[in-house]
Amino acid sequence: MTEGIDYSYELERNIIGICVMESYAYDRIAGLLEPRHFRHPDHQKFFEAIKEMRTENMHIDLVTIIDRLMRVKAMPKSCISDVMRCTKEVVSSAGLEQNAYILVQMYRGRELKRLTTTPLSPDMNVNESIQHLEAQINALRQEAVISAVKMEDGLMALVKYQDAVRTRELLGITTGFKSIDDATSGFVNGGLYVVAARPSMGKSAFMGKNVLQAAVAGHKVVVIQLEMSLEQTVARIASLYTDMEYAKIITGFKYDDSIREKFYSYVNGMTKLPIMVNPMATMSIETIKGFAYSMHRKGMLDILFIDYLQLIEIKGGRSREQDVAAISRGLKLVARDLNIPVIALSQLNRAVESRSVKKPILADLRESGAIEQDADAVYFIHRDFAMGIERDENGNSTENKAELIIAKNRNGSRMTIPLTWDGQKMKFSDELPF
Repeated sequence: MTEGIDYSYELERNIIGICVMESYAYDRIAGLLEPRHFRHPDHQKFFEAIKEMRTENMHIDLVTIIDRLMRVKAMPKSCISDVMRCTKEVVSSAGLEQNAYILVQMYRGRELKRLTTTPLSPDMNVNESIQHLEAQINALRQEAVISAVKMEDGLMALVKYQDAVRTRELLGITTGFKSIDDATSGFVNGGLYVVAARPSMGKSAFMGKNVLQAAVAGHKVVVIQLEMSLEQTVARIASLYTDMEYAKIITGFKYDDSIREKFYSYVNGMTKLPIMVNPMATMSIETIKGFAYSMHRKGMLDILFIDYLQLIEIKGGRSREQDVAAISRGLKLVARDLNIPVIALSQLNRAVESRSVKKPILADLRESGAIEQDADAVYFIHRDFAMGIERDENGNSTENKAELIIAKNRNGSRMTIPLTWDGQKMKFSDELPF
């Protein structure tokens, strides 16, 4: 098999290698690539085995795929070295989707050549042969075609969308705060939401309430927790669910044993909440994308939370700013491709601390202006008390006061929403009316 415009041996090996090296990589191209799109027979069998294993929700790595090829596909031992060479040649999985699309176009080129050079069947007359050829070409036309939509079809889609949402009380998934929902329509499908603040402002506490209330409303929630342990994450949610102090929960009620039984009676209901937590300490943007696609394909993902953006790893970046830009773009693509809200916590740089006005602005987003560009909305959490401002202009204590600053809102207005902060329970709530 010679390489050319309609075949690339190296490209096929690259895709196989990525799918073996990264267990969830196949999920990123599951709707695009099929075994028939590979020209090399061995590569067809390799990819077929990968597809079968992911369909069966099996973990994929070098050991499991080789076992599958030899035991189920009855391939010779030489396949071991072939698969290993595929994985050793992998540099980055960043272009997996693009490479898969190119591979499909090569397949289409080969098939078109075959269809137009195959002799006519003696069993069909000319008209029947033309109809048969047209049917095959039309089927080929549907292979990975990126199509545009006419305006009339777009307007029809808009009308259907309006009919679907006009009766909803809330357009998106609740944030857990009525005041914020009223201002923003909640977390809307396809949107990337960045919640940013300086350390100790309460980003994780804010996200905890988002997570809990979305799950209580019946949405399937997935949390990728890169900063805290599994126990800390669950303890924060449990604190909000039971209205008990986080410090007492995380220390096992060492200093207040009287409420232990009360706590356990309360949290029984938590076991039924549709919340999944991935507590891996390090994850790349490629791994996150594959994990999200896999969870969505299994029907286990309606909304995704990530704590936090700057802890996501990426390979091959030339600078940290470019890395963060690639991360924010990758998260936006996850939101759009899966049509779910993605909420990512983010750090702010130190510039806000040196200004006389301590409230954050978009320029304070740490390491990359691309976050501002990719996000559909940017929310800042601010507490004067945490910045050393203990009294407001009227002399009142700021200890329990907080603000959610909507600095960017692609689908609405920018504004500041007052909130109440309970430091002992690490809990935000809508500001109580006076």
